[in-house]
Amino acid sequence: MSTDADGTIRCHYEVLGVERNAEAASIKKSYRKLALKYHPDKNVGNEQEAEVQFRMVQQAYECISDVMERKWYDDHREMILSGGTGEAGDEDYSSRFVFNVVPYQVAGCYNGYDDDDPTSFYKVYGEVFTSVFEGELAGWNEIYQHNDNHNQTMPLDHLPLDFGNGETEWSETSAFYAAWEGYSSSLNFAWVDEYDVREAPSRPVRRAMEEENKKKRKGAKRSRNDDVLNLVHFVKRRDPRIKALKEHQKQAKLEQEAARAAEALRKKAETQKARVAWRAQAQQEMAQQEDQDLHAGRF
Repeated sequence: MSTDADGTIRCHYEVLGVERNAEAASIKKSYRKLALKYHPDKNVGNEQEAEVQFRMVQQAYECISDVMERKWYDDHREMILSGGTGEAGDEDYSSRFVFNVVPYQVAGCYNGYDDDDPTSFYKVYGEVFTSVFEGELAGWNEIYQHNDNHNQTMPLDHLPLDFGNGETEWSETSAFYAAWEGYSSSLNFAWVDEYDVREAPSRPVRRAMEEENKKKRKGAKRSRNDDVLNLVHFVKRRDPRIKALKEHQKQAKLEQEAARAAEALRKKAETQKARVAWRAQAQQEMAQQEDQDLHAGRF
């Protein structure tokens, strides 16, 4: 989603001026053209409006240039353009257990990376991940609230909730994403059932109803998992801590390669030096042997 200065939601494809079936090369070409057109440095005297347009172009391209994000966006485009709402079965249950993550898979839902800003990247997504977890926990407790004998731990109890801030260590940030990348909802999605099996007139009909309900629940769970995992992917791609980590790893790799190359050159030089020394020694020994043979009358 790209948002105008007045808050109007615009389609990414519309922002970039390409068709929804446009190939990657066409999208990239259009992006470069528009990025150059709206770059603030090219719009002296109209920097504020240009910056808004430039940011929209960047956000649109960042989304649909990524294969996974583009697929998710295409599947949810209508929902996003309508404000991020959609049907989810029984609204009472879905709103209690299924926190809607669709509105948070757009760059315009947060404002910068200032740790003290309540609308910043870290604050917004810290609350989002906590809300997802709390919905899962509420749904799990709903299932077992009338069972005094259950001692099962909620399957997602291991998920970390501290999203951290700009000062969080890389190891903690990486561990956070690693855990959430393994997300699989523990909700039973009973609210999406199409049939009330209590109304079945016979056992065969009851089994058929149960089978259809099972398919509905399975589909709803798959959809929920896709939404949350795409959220994780979306957030991780925009996390400056991860970008810094990748840059650090890239630099470390370059330094290691440079060190290996230097070591290879050193060893090569030593080998060459040793070879020259060996040849010199061999020639000296040969000359000495010839001299000895000459004095011994062997020639």
